[in-house]
Amino acid sequence: MTTSSGSKSLTTWLKKKIRPALSLQGSVAAYHRSPRHEVCNTQIVYCSNLEQIKNYSPKLSYALHNKLNLNKQLLRFVFPVMCVDGTVVLIVTKEALYEDAVGSLQLKLIEQGYQLNERSYLITDAAILLAARRILPSGEKELKQQHRSESYSMAQWSEAELHAMFIELVRWGVENEASDLHINLNLSAQFSDVLYTIAGRYIRPRVFHSIQTKLLKDMLAVVWMGIQGGNAAVFDAYQEQQGRLECQVNGQTVRLRWASLAALDGPSVCIRILKKQDKSRLTLKQLGYLPEQEKQLLEGALSERGAIIFSGSVGSGKSTALAALVRELPLWRKIITLEDPVEYRIPNAIQVSIARQLDGDSEQHFSTKLRALKRSAMSDVILGEIRDPETAQAFTDLTTSGVRVYTTLHAAGAKQIIQRLSSSFLGIDPQILNTPGVLRLLVHQELLPKLCPQCALPIKKLQKYPNHTATSLYQFRPFKQWQKQLKSIWGDSYPNLRIRNAKGCDRCQVWQKRGLGGYLGRTIVAELFSPEYKELFKPIHYTAWFKASKGFLDPMDLELYFGVFERAHWQRFSPLEVPIFNAVEKTNFLKPI
Repeated sequence: MTTSSGSKSLTTWLKKKIRPALSLQGSVAAYHRSPRHEVCNTQIVYCSNLEQIKNYSPKLSYALHNKLNLNKQLLRFVFPVMCVDGTVVLIVTKEALYEDAVGSLQLKLIEQGYQLNERSYLITDAAILLAARRILPSGEKELKQQHRSESYSMAQWSEAELHAMFIELVRWGVENEASDLHINLNLSAQFSDVLYTIAGRYIRPRVFHSIQTKLLKDMLAVVWMGIQGGNAAVFDAYQEQQGRLECQVNGQTVRLRWASLAALDGPSVCIRILKKQDKSRLTLKQLGYLPEQEKQLLEGALSERGAIIFSGSVGSGKSTALAALVRELPLWRKIITLEDPVEYRIPNAIQVSIARQLDGDSEQHFSTKLRALKRSAMSDVILGEIRDPETAQAFTDLTTSGVRVYTTLHAAGAKQIIQRLSSSFLGIDPQILNTPGVLRLLVHQELLPKLCPQCALPIKKLQKYPNHTATSLYQFRPFKQWQKQLKSIWGDSYPNLRIRNAKGCDRCQVWQKRGLGGYLGRTIVAELFSPEYKELFKPIHYTAWFKASKGFLDPMDLELYFGVFERAHWQRFSPLEVPIFNAVEKTNFLKPI
């Protein structure tokens, strides 16, 4: 992005569809007048949210950008502010701190007689910097105005600036492996929440605390203008909306899927983050499937017809696992996908995106696609997800015609997939589902966080619950009683059990930044059910037991996902019932994802 692009019209931006990633170097070329400047650590103050900037001492008074005649592009990365004591501080992003432009701006301030504060750099995120610009007066004249907060809330920002803020929110999600970005607007409050789903947890990063509601609403309105397949021309806070878009983050294309829900306080916008290159290239072993499970999946996909269905909770990696399985198919098989929308690119597959509107005639659209599909002489079909009667009908039509079908579904377990398909909502005839060969393999999986191998704590050495323990869940179970339960369930493997160290270490510091110190990567825990070989079924908590016995999973996480250890399915558990797991050694299939 160049300096001139910031002032281009919205029409030009929409024509490009995708705004390229921000580049600091081009935006500050006009200020490169000094050698790379040095910054002393004593000059730096880190501010992770807007409240810390507002409470900074000495108190911030007004901005100097107009007086210094700085261009808008530079202000995305550095913002000079006068304090009440007459000194000046620079609010600057971490990435721009050592740029020549920041050093040049500092020299310019000194040359014009300004005195820098001894703590002259407030380091924050670009989104927080933009919010700070919105609440601070832009000069002494505006400082004297009454009801300042109301007048500044009406400040107008260009669509380029608001789009840049959105890119910063997405970038944080990409860099921290978030599956979803959540923007929950509270229209009656001054500030609203920005959250992320990371490792299945709803995380509120400190760096995005206290962002103004109006700023977020204006940002969403600008971003919606670039939505493809949306069900409205403009962003509407009072109706459900969905669509998709792409953007460039750190040199890669990121696909985003937008779904908003009209709630009591305001819209809740959930944006699914789908990177084109990453986990879609992982193998079943790397995802966490045990060797025996991998063998069962490959045999079902390579040698037989019928349907293979992956189920799991939201964000459990169903589509990723499905893509990993399909990549194992031989090149002589013709593969066609029907997806809403396409999530991962699959080599050698013909991928068809079906963008269905919330209020559109999706049934007719599906029928047209199916008629064309059945004349395409394919051998394998990927049906993105069975989520409504239209996709259920498509699934029935394809499976009963002898085609190999791969799809995903939301269900509580592998055995519950049949009940879900035959429910009154999806409406598939149970007689069809019970026909031999129609349902080949039913898979249910969950994606659990893995313990950091460097700092995880051996449970046998602990005398009490760690400080991060969920009090509401464990307040009625003394620690010694809980240890006794673990010994009963894990037997000889009890000494191998470990628990998360929430303080983290240098090896898991990336996860510590996400508020999840002590974890390092995630792994799939799965169960596989074949209607024709029911006797081979092992419940999902058997796989969880095995991985915990190797020290890879926290037993507390097992209780959160699969029920507390007082439950009957744990009490009946015996390590002797899982001989296929006992033969598996610690291998690469448990590497961090």
